[in-house]
Amino acid sequence: MMNRQMVNAILSVQEYNRFSKGIFSWVGFRTTYLEYPNVERQAGKTSWNFWRPI
Repeated sequence: MMNRQMVNAILSVQEYNRFSKGIFSWVGFRTTYLEYPNVERQAGKTSWNFWRPI
């Protein structure tokens, strides 16, 4: 979750190929990590693959 100040800081980064995880730490706000269980997909098949984001 982000507040408006965080959103504005992230949007002010003049970067076209944004690496979200890097930008979130670079803008300098405190981060918190939440653990959650990985639940298997109930139906269908994912279209995501390892090479697509690269």
